[in-house]
Amino acid sequence: MEATKATKAGVTMAYILLGGAVGAAVGMLMAPQSGAETREQISSRLREGRESLGSGVKSAKDRLQRTSEKISSSTQQLITRGRTTFSREGRDAVAEAIDAAKRAYLEEKDAWMLKRQ
Repeated sequence: MEATKATKAGVTMAYILLGGAVGAAVGMLMAPQSGAETREQISSRLREGRESLGSGVKSAKDRLQRTSEKISSSTQQLITRGRTTFSREGRDAVAEAIDAAKRAYLEEKDAWMLKRQ
């Protein structure tokens, strides 16, 4: 669930940055400056947008990595807990089976002894 949120957050951040870059480019094109100055501003804004986008993607990637590690750790804990529980229940079942076999043996032995008398 967190991985989906992190992915959605990364996509949302990318759209926000893209919208900002487009808005800045349109604003500069409408500005009363020379073509060279406008192109330099557009180039500068694109570099800033690219850096910001890279930072947002890295942040989303880091969140996704942390979430993945948490899920992996939780899964490993559940597996360990399940093995422990299964092992304990298995030992209990074997002990109960041995006790039942002993009781059945003793009952049969007693019944046989009574028949012999």
